[in-house]
Amino acid sequence: MTPAFFALLLVLAVSIPWWFRYQRHRQVSRRLAAQDEANTLSPRDRLAVALAYPHEVLIDGRVHATEGEFSVTAGTGSDGRIYIGDLWVRVHESLLASIAPHCTARVVRAWDKSLVVELNGVPVLPTLVAGDTLPESDADHCVRLMGEYRESSADFRLRLSDSAVETGGLRVISASLIALGAVIVMLAVPSVHPVWFGAGCLPLVWGLLVYRPGSSVGMYKQGERLFRVRGRVSVADCEADIPGSERIGELTGDAQARISQMMIHQAATGPVVSSAQRWPVVLIGNIVFRYPEHWLETLRGRTLVVADVTVTQQGRVISHGALSRYNELKRFPPVDWRSHALVAGLAMAAIAIALVSGTRAYRMPVDLATSASALDWLDRLPATLAFYGLAGLGVYHGVCAVVRLLRGRNRRARLARWLDAQ
Repeated sequence: MTPAFFALLLVLAVSIPWWFRYQRHRQVSRRLAAQDEANTLSPRDRLAVALAYPHEVLIDGRVHATEGEFSVTAGTGSDGRIYIGDLWVRVHESLLASIAPHCTARVVRAWDKSLVVELNGVPVLPTLVAGDTLPESDADHCVRLMGEYRESSADFRLRLSDSAVETGGLRVISASLIALGAVIVMLAVPSVHPVWFGAGCLPLVWGLLVYRPGSSVGMYKQGERLFRVRGRVSVADCEADIPGSERIGELTGDAQARISQMMIHQAATGPVVSSAQRWPVVLIGNIVFRYPEHWLETLRGRTLVVADVTVTQQGRVISHGALSRYNELKRFPPVDWRSHALVAGLAMAAIAIALVSGTRAYRMPVDLATSASALDWLDRLPATLAFYGLAGLGVYHGVCAVVRLLRGRNRRARLARWLDAQ
């Protein structure tokens, strides 16, 4: 018995049960998809599903009705599954109090499971309500959804510039192609390895063609869907500071036993924050939203206050009262030094690899000055150009990285003063 045979048996032992579970869910999911009465997600449900299940990918935006016995399969970790009837579902922690032996649910289909939008008449994230009308009870814990709109493409590109998606990502990808091609060209002498020389020219030429440091990626044409919400804002430094979290301890009986099993298998983002959550967190009502980290200290001095907040459907905050990411990025343009440092590192690493591997491309200028008549300089010219071009690329981006790093420190100090003044 070889180790490869045991590895194959292990893969089969893990994959076959998983495959049967997936096929079982797919058959039930197809039955749901055939329902004629399925409705589309409302704006309120669309935001609630995105906040409650941030890492799930929806198949479509149709909501389906289902009912059946609630059950949790035996096992730990990924071996545990939650079912309503024969449908594999994920239930958010805000719906734990609504669990009953027989459940009626509204679900939306994801890739390998269904996500519960409403359980026994209670919607996911019940403190998220549509419109200006709030329940008389627990008004401090509620979040009003005031409306939704589509972000403009200009504002979307402005936000993308902060993560260096438009310039930095393209720069690093093209520099990687240039470095790979340059190493191959330097190590493949045309008269000896013409095939490898041609193979090195392909990524080198392609990298040079797409290498435009100031260009933008044209694939991002349309902005995201944004939601306007209103609620009482607070900053929680630990789980005990989350308003409303004490209610989880009030559950008793069989429901509590089922909840203890569910907590093993699922981590959630919502009224009860999982132990893996980074602290501190910002809450509107008792729902966690993803604020820019450098806003936290400013917001600490402003809580508890009611604020109008604009968020993406992933829960990222765009504006909070007078604070706005758009105004911030226009006034303090992002300083991209990391991609410059990475390009410089790629260039230097490629040169080091070529030198260790025995290239003498750097010797050509000296040899031309001392014994030009004895040189076959045409064969060595491409490797020499690749060597010195790569060296120039590394020096240029190394200087840019240092200069922009210093500028970035000054930007952070000015930005902190501006945030305090808002």
